[in-house]
Amino acid sequence: MSFIYGLLSSGLSGVATMLVVILIIFNLLQCFFGYKLLKLSVAIIGFIIGVSIGYALMAGTAAAQNRGWLPVLVGIIIGIILGILSFRIYLAGVFVLTACVSGSAIFGVLATRGVNEVICWIAAVAAGILIGILAVKFTRPLTIIVTAIFGAVNAVNYLNQISTVLSRHQITTYAAIGVLAILGIIVQFLTTKKGA
Repeated sequence: MSFIYGLLSSGLSGVATMLVVILIIFNLLQCFFGYKLLKLSVAIIGFIIGVSIGYALMAGTAAAQNRGWLPVLVGIIIGIILGILSFRIYLAGVFVLTACVSGSAIFGVLATRGVNEVICWIAAVAAGILIGILAVKFTRPLTIIVTAIFGAVNAVNYLNQISTVLSRHQITTYAAIGVLAILGIIVQFLTTKKGA
């Protein structure tokens, strides 16, 4: 998350804006279709986590010093493996998805309020784990609620990074989050079956 905020404050405004727009669209899809897109989202997040882990493991090695492509290749291989596993092991994927979505929203809200980054990470990980465990126990209702609420929070927070329309007054930001979250919950409960 701090990488995205760093991009926004750097000179890469065009690239950063495009990244933020993609993140807004992704989070709106999560808000309104999170439960229907669950298996795809689980695979994508598993892939992203795998790429990050693989790259981080290889980046500092001696083999990577001479071959800059090696950490990327290892990251992609581990990403594919973790993405497939997340898709196949559905409930583990539910845990990963809801933990990541809710954790990133908590981090984003706290970071934009100027909270210390270490505290942001601790709160994000703790909330992510707790919400992930609850989502496994109550998969459909909690996945719908989590993806709608945190999709709305993330979408509005990212929108505030590229536009001042909502961020001029804090109440409009909270109102937009509330309206989006409620609409997302309603749409998801109406468009999904209880046993699905």
